Amino acid sequence: MNKVKPGIIFLIIVLAFGLIQLNAAIAFTDGETVTIALEKETINLTAPFVITRATMYRDGGTISIIIEDSQKNIFPICLDGRAKIPEAQRYLYANAVHPDETNNKVLAGSDTEKSILNILKSAKIVSVGTDVENLVRAVIEKIENK
Repeated sequence: MNKVKPGIIFLIIVLAFGLIQLNAAIAFTDGETVTIALEKETINLTAPFVITRATMYRDGGTISIIIEDSQKNIFPICLDGRAKIPEAQRYLYANAVHPDETNNKVLAGSDTEKSILNILKSAKIVSVGTDVENLVRAVIEKIENK
């Protein structure tokens, strides 16, 4: 029988602990308030969060996601995917289901973007279908890779 080296066991423990810490950093405690600071308004949402709907528009690929907090507040976001907009000028928008209806751009790397990203990662998807999961995953990846 092979002996397991203590160094390997230590490495596995460190990696496991790191993953637990990473997940804890994303998760919100029940009742925790998350503040979304926009240019003309501030929105306070209360954890836990659920995603009730995700839709892709036929404008080239804008993705809309509806988030609901524990107080039943609805917070829509959308990732601009309009074909007529150059890639470099496409943003995440808050408190709107489509970029045409708002000026609430969320700047890449901002605290607001980080808060929305963490909400998306921690939210439970309650809408039925793999399309919703795929759309949410696509938005998370797009935000993380900007």
